Amino acid sequence: MEQKSTSRYILTALSIIVVVTALALIALNAFDLENRLGWNMWRINSGNQALADKYKEGYLNARATYQKMCPLVNRQGSTITGRVEEVGKNSIVITQDYFDTDAQIDNVSNMRTVEITKNTDLTLNTAKPIDQLNKETATFKPGSGNPPSAFSVKEIGLSEIKLGDYVSIESDKDLRTVASFTALKLKVIR
Repeated sequence: MEQKSTSRYILTALSIIVVVTALALIALNAFDLENRLGWNMWRINSGNQALADKYKEGYLNARATYQKMCPLVNRQGSTITGRVEEVGKNSIVITQDYFDTDAQIDNVSNMRTVEITKNTDLTLNTAKPIDQLNKETATFKPGSGNPPSAFSVKEIGLSEIKLGDYVSIESDKDLRTVASFTALKLKVIR
Protein backbone atom coordinates (compact mmCIF):
# COMPACT_ATOMS: atom_id res chain seq x y z
CA MET A 1 0.00 0.00 0.00
CA GLU A 2 2.79 2.35 0.98
CA GLN A 3 4.55 1.76 -2.35
CA LYS A 4 1.44 2.70 -4.43
CA SER A 5 0.98 6.07 -2.72
CA THR A 6 4.69 6.85 -3.07
CA SER A 7 4.65 6.10 -6.80
CA ARG A 8 1.51 8.22 -7.23
CA TYR A 9 3.23 11.06 -5.43
CA ILE A 10 6.28 10.73 -7.70
CA LEU A 11 4.11 10.59 -10.87
CA THR A 12 2.12 13.64 -9.78
CA ALA A 13 5.31 15.58 -9.03
CA LEU A 14 6.84 14.60 -12.39
CA SER A 15 3.64 15.65 -14.23
CA ILE A 16 3.70 19.03 -12.56
CA ILE A 17 7.39 19.49 -13.42
CA VAL A 18 6.70 18.60 -17.10
CA VAL A 19 3.82 21.10 -17.32
CA VAL A 20 5.81 23.90 -15.65
CA THR A 21 8.79 23.19 -17.93
CA ALA A 22 6.58 23.30 -21.05
CA LEU A 23 5.05 26.62 -19.97
CA ALA A 24 8.51 28.05 -19.28
CA LEU A 25 9.73 26.97 -22.73
CA ILE A 26 6.68 28.54 -24.40
CA ALA A 27 7.24 31.80 -22.53
CA LEU A 28 10.96 31.84 -23.41
CA ASN A 29 10.19 31.14 -27.07
CA ALA A 30 7.68 34.01 -27.16
CA PHE A 31 10.19 36.33 -25.49
CA ASP A 32 12.88 35.27 -27.98
CA LEU A 33 10.56 35.87 -30.96
CA GLU A 34 9.61 39.29 -29.66
CA ASN A 35 13.25 40.30 -29.19
CA ARG A 36 14.59 38.73 -32.36
CA LEU A 37 11.82 39.86 -34.73
CA GLY A 38 10.78 43.01 -32.94
CA TRP A 39 7.07 42.20 -32.91
CA ASN A 40 4.51 41.21 -30.37
CA MET A 41 3.14 37.75 -31.07
CA TRP A 42 -0.42 38.89 -30.22
CA ARG A 43 -0.66 41.76 -32.73
CA ILE A 44 1.27 43.26 -35.61
CA ASN A 45 3.34 46.21 -34.49
CA SER A 46 3.07 49.02 -37.00
CA GLY A 47 6.61 50.08 -35.99
CA ASN A 48 8.01 47.10 -37.86
CA GLN A 49 7.25 48.11 -41.43
CA ALA A 50 8.77 44.99 -43.01
CA LEU A 51 6.45 42.73 -41.04
CA ALA A 52 3.44 44.96 -41.74
CA ASP A 53 4.30 44.86 -45.46
CA LYS A 54 4.52 41.05 -45.39
CA TYR A 55 1.12 40.89 -43.69
CA LYS A 56 -0.40 43.22 -46.28
CA GLU A 57 1.16 41.27 -49.16
CA GLY A 58 -0.13 37.95 -47.82
CA TYR A 59 -3.59 39.33 -47.17
CA LEU A 60 -3.87 40.91 -50.62
CA ASN A 61 -2.66 37.69 -52.27
CA ALA A 62 -5.25 35.67 -50.35
CA ARG A 63 -7.96 38.18 -51.29
CA ALA A 64 -6.94 38.07 -54.97
CA THR A 65 -7.04 34.25 -54.96
CA TYR A 66 -10.49 34.30 -53.34
CA GLN A 67 -11.77 36.83 -55.87
CA LYS A 68 -10.55 34.63 -58.73
CA MET A 69 -12.58 31.73 -57.31
CA CYS A 70 -15.63 33.89 -56.54
CA PRO A 71 -15.39 36.87 -58.92
CA LEU A 72 -18.72 38.51 -58.05
CA VAL A 73 -18.40 38.32 -54.27
CA ASN A 74 -17.34 41.30 -52.15
CA ARG A 75 -16.15 43.63 -54.89
CA GLN A 76 -18.28 46.64 -54.15
CA GLY A 77 -21.87 47.33 -53.51
CA SER A 78 -24.48 49.68 -52.21
CA THR A 79 -25.99 47.10 -49.84
CA ILE A 80 -24.52 46.02 -46.51
CA THR A 81 -25.72 43.63 -43.81
CA GLY A 82 -24.89 43.17 -40.15
CA ARG A 83 -25.94 43.20 -36.50
CA VAL A 84 -27.04 46.34 -34.65
CA GLU A 85 -24.55 47.29 -31.91
CA GLU A 86 -25.90 50.75 -30.94
CA VAL A 87 -29.07 52.73 -31.56
CA GLY A 88 -28.78 56.51 -31.39
CA LYS A 89 -31.13 59.44 -31.92
CA ASN A 90 -30.59 59.60 -35.72
CA SER A 91 -28.23 56.72 -36.36
CA ILE A 92 -27.30 53.14 -35.63
CA VAL A 93 -23.94 51.37 -35.46
CA ILE A 94 -23.64 47.92 -37.00
CA THR A 95 -20.97 45.27 -37.21
CA GLN A 96 -21.00 44.51 -40.92
CA ASP A 97 -20.63 40.94 -42.18
CA TYR A 98 -20.97 41.46 -45.92
CA PHE A 99 -17.60 42.73 -47.15
CA ASP A 100 -14.18 41.10 -46.66
CA THR A 101 -12.48 44.16 -45.22
CA ASP A 102 -9.40 44.27 -43.03
CA ALA A 103 -8.80 47.21 -40.71
CA GLN A 104 -5.06 47.40 -41.53
CA ILE A 105 -5.42 46.98 -45.29
CA ASP A 106 -8.63 48.87 -46.06
CA ASN A 107 -8.39 51.46 -43.25
CA VAL A 108 -11.95 50.76 -42.11
CA SER A 109 -13.24 48.51 -39.35
CA ASN A 110 -16.31 46.29 -39.51
CA MET A 111 -18.15 48.78 -37.29
CA ARG A 112 -20.18 51.12 -39.51
CA THR A 113 -22.27 54.15 -38.53
CA VAL A 114 -25.55 54.41 -40.43
CA GLU A 115 -27.28 57.78 -40.51
CA ILE A 116 -31.09 57.60 -40.58
CA THR A 117 -33.01 60.52 -42.10
CA LYS A 118 -36.70 61.25 -42.57
CA ASN A 119 -36.29 59.93 -46.14
CA THR A 120 -34.93 56.54 -45.02
CA ASP A 121 -37.39 53.73 -45.70
CA LEU A 122 -37.43 51.68 -42.45
CA THR A 123 -39.20 48.30 -42.53
CA LEU A 124 -39.51 45.27 -40.30
CA ASN A 125 -39.41 42.01 -42.25
CA THR A 126 -40.77 39.08 -40.22
CA ALA A 127 -40.79 35.53 -41.56
CA LYS A 128 -44.33 34.36 -42.31
CA PRO A 129 -45.56 31.14 -40.70
CA ILE A 130 -44.97 28.23 -43.06
CA ASP A 131 -48.71 27.41 -43.26
CA GLN A 132 -49.51 30.94 -44.42
CA LEU A 133 -46.70 30.93 -46.98
CA ASN A 134 -47.78 27.51 -48.31
CA LYS A 135 -51.37 28.74 -48.68
CA GLU A 136 -50.26 31.90 -50.53
CA THR A 137 -47.95 29.89 -52.78
CA ALA A 138 -50.68 27.35 -53.59
CA THR A 139 -53.12 30.08 -54.66
CA PHE A 140 -50.53 32.03 -56.67
CA LYS A 141 -50.99 31.89 -60.43
CA PRO A 142 -47.86 32.47 -62.55
CA GLY A 143 -48.09 35.65 -64.59
CA SER A 144 -50.53 37.26 -62.16
CA GLY A 145 -47.96 39.51 -60.48
CA ASN A 146 -45.23 39.06 -57.95
CA PRO A 147 -44.95 35.68 -56.23
CA PRO A 148 -45.69 35.55 -52.50
CA SER A 149 -42.97 36.89 -50.21
CA ALA A 150 -41.60 34.78 -47.37
CA PHE A 151 -41.76 37.89 -45.15
CA SER A 152 -44.45 40.13 -43.75
CA VAL A 153 -43.32 43.74 -44.20
CA LYS A 154 -44.38 46.71 -42.10
CA GLU A 155 -43.02 50.24 -41.75
CA ILE A 156 -41.34 51.02 -38.43
CA GLY A 157 -39.59 53.89 -36.69
CA LEU A 158 -35.98 54.09 -35.53
CA SER A 159 -37.08 53.49 -31.93
CA GLU A 160 -38.28 49.98 -32.89
CA ILE A 161 -34.79 48.84 -33.90
CA LYS A 162 -33.21 46.77 -31.11
CA LEU A 163 -29.65 45.83 -30.22
CA GLY A 164 -28.75 42.55 -31.89
CA ASP A 165 -31.24 42.96 -34.76
CA TYR A 166 -30.00 41.74 -38.14
CA VAL A 167 -30.30 44.46 -40.77
CA SER A 168 -29.89 44.89 -44.51
CA ILE A 169 -29.14 48.47 -45.58
CA GLU A 170 -29.07 50.14 -48.99
CA SER A 171 -27.34 53.40 -49.84
CA ASP A 172 -26.50 55.39 -52.95
CA LYS A 173 -22.73 54.84 -52.65
CA ASP A 174 -20.22 52.01 -52.57
CA LEU A 175 -20.22 50.84 -48.94
CA ARG A 176 -17.18 48.57 -49.02
CA THR A 177 -14.73 50.97 -47.36
CA VAL A 178 -16.83 53.75 -45.83
CA ALA A 179 -17.04 54.13 -42.06
CA SER A 180 -20.35 56.01 -42.12
CA PHE A 181 -23.11 56.63 -44.64
CA THR A 182 -26.76 57.61 -44.99
CA ALA A 183 -29.27 54.79 -45.46
CA LEU A 184 -31.87 54.96 -48.23
CA LYS A 185 -33.53 51.70 -47.12
CA LEU A 186 -33.10 49.78 -43.90
CA LYS A 187 -34.72 46.38 -43.41
CA VAL A 188 -34.79 44.77 -39.98
CA ILE A 189 -34.99 41.01 -40.47
CA ARG A 190 -36.49 39.01 -37.59
